[in-house]
Amino acid sequence: MSKSKARNYRALAEECRRQAALASGEPLFREMQLRLAHSYLALADSEDWLDGRMAIEPNVASQSAGSLKAA
Repeated sequence: MSKSKARNYRALAEECRRQAALASGEPLFREMQLRLAHSYLALADSEDWLDGRMAIEPNVASQSAGSLKAA
């Protein structure tokens, strides 16, 4: 069975986080990777909602953004 779109988006977000962690000397690249990770997580949440796996709550994106800044 292939991975769901949501799982693929989360895997991409994790790769973006990894790239951001490695880019300590390149702040613009790091910021771009963190923004991409945030976007992929939002897409994953949307896919889960479309598949009926969860309810979208207000401010989910802002909660995810807070956890990315800590990375």
